Amino acid sequence: MAILPSNTATDTGQLQTGDEPGQKFALLVLTSLFFIWGFITCLNDILIPDLKGIFELNYAQAILLLWGVFFSFPADG
Repeated sequence: MAILPSNTATDTGQLQTGDEPGQKFALLVLTSLFFIWGFITCLNDILIPDLKGIFELNYAQAILLLWGVFFSFPADG
């Protein structure tokens, strides 16, 4: 049996510290989008009665609007 050379990430030259500026920016953008999306989701319950009045929707149409928002989440992910 031949011994293969070490090719793992435990070699000191290959360790990644995670301090690269691109990673911090990506984390900041992802976190911001998470909270913005959550805020918009919380606004749905507040906006539905107003949208019912503006667009003259009945109760069933307003609920379909709400369902459309929540059923679109898996499509985004």
